[in-house]
Amino acid sequence: MRRFKDILFVADESPGQAQAFARALRLAEENQSGITVMDVVDDLSDMPQYYSAADQEKLIEQRRKSLSQFIGKAAGATQGVSIGIEVREGRPFIEVIRTVLKNNHDLVIKAPNSGMGRIQRLFGSMDIRLMRKCPCPVWIVKPSDHKHFARILAAVDPDPNNPYADSLNRLILELATSLAELENSKLDVVHAWEVYGEVALRGGQLPKGAVARIQEEMREAHEKEMKELLAPFSSIDKTVHLANGDAGDEIIDLAIKNNVDLVVMGTVGRSGIPGLIIGNTAEKVIHGIDCSLLAVKPAGFVTPVDK
Repeated sequence: MRRFKDILFVADESPGQAQAFARALRLAEENQSGITVMDVVDDLSDMPQYYSAADQEKLIEQRRKSLSQFIGKAAGATQGVSIGIEVREGRPFIEVIRTVLKNNHDLVIKAPNSGMGRIQRLFGSMDIRLMRKCPCPVWIVKPSDHKHFARILAAVDPDPNNPYADSLNRLILELATSLAELENSKLDVVHAWEVYGEVALRGGQLPKGAVARIQEEMREAHEKEMKELLAPFSSIDKTVHLANGDAGDEIIDLAIKNNVDLVVMGTVGRSGIPGLIIGNTAEKVIHGIDCSLLAVKPAGFVTPVDK
């Protein structure tokens, strides 16, 4: 099991937070790690004409008391897990990231604050902002009727010439395989590929069968890259999917078809540039799946949020 040393659980009163916290506690027990339970309250100093500093302190103390009661109900049977409480004031996603930076948390766990609007989605704006900008992995745990994940899907994109992509893929596989072992889950690994400009090629002047030969050569190349990537994980029982098509569509389709409970994937583009915005594939998957998601950043990612 990959060892997390310090987990940050965000208790923002989202539906399903009790189930998410139970999973965080189980993970902390397995890793012998600590947990900090945090929430963010409104910064009343922005309205000094209505609220005093004493009102702010009272609000913080009330939330600390509420979190203490929440922890007491959920963690009664837990042995050996150190649990702390932190309440901040300000914008929630920014304060969560600042807490990660301040205390070197290596995993954020929370329940989804379901997005509202014309189209209701599983993940809300805070979830997506954390997946975009938080420097450590972010695990959004969807409420479920069962305690264990039956199926986990790891989405990878091997690129031997890109060290950022290579390190990200290995981290995705380390997390997915370790969680599959902990949860006794069936593990799927997917990589989707496309022939660049395939539509244009088919409508061009290439000889008959040329596009098919290009496709086959590309498939063989990607198959070789996948074998090299998965070599260190050869002892892990898994099903490998090499899909020809748009990566976002293929990941969503596979997650729905196989009733996947958790998707583990990177959420930034392949270059690993510090502060890079969320990648197109991740954006599509985030808005298209209806299961838990563990979002991972590449080595070298730098959050645009300051301490």
